[in-house]
This record gives sequence, C-alpha cells and structure tokens, in this order.
Amino acid sequence: MLGITKRRLARERSAELDAIHANIDKMKETGNVDGLSKALAAQDPAMRELAALALGMIGGTRAVEPLITALENESETNPL
Repeated sequence: MLGITKRRLARERSAELDAIHANIDKMKETGNVDGLSKALAAQDPAMRELAALALGMIGGTRAVEPLITALENESETNPL
C-alpha cells in the first residue's frame, strides 16, 4: 500500500513539475520578466530554479536585476 502511495505522489509531483516548466517556458518565450521575477520568490525550489535559468537566458539589465535581488535575499536567509 505504501508503494502505491509513493508512486501516486511521484506522478502528481511529476505532473506539477511539467506544469511549472510549461508556465516558465511561456514566460521565457514572451519575455515576461515580471512574471519570472515573481516566480523567483515561489515556495517551490524547482520553480525558482527554472525562473532563474529563464531570466538568465533572456538577459539584459531588466532580467538580471531580479536575479541579483534574489541572490541577495537568498544569502540573507542562508548565510554561508
């Protein structure tokens, strides 16, 4: 029974990650820097990572500034 629950949870997480990836891809393709910037503050680490990668691919000052802010915030909450 536990194996079934783990497999179901894994499938649900996989579907969730697919949806996150699709949304991030749409924002990247349309250059939605504001949406990607908001995604940097998401609870889900996968969403934050994909948003950061997408902003890096977009490049430019407008896309890089939210990345710098996110890094500063991350270092404040997780100091070395």
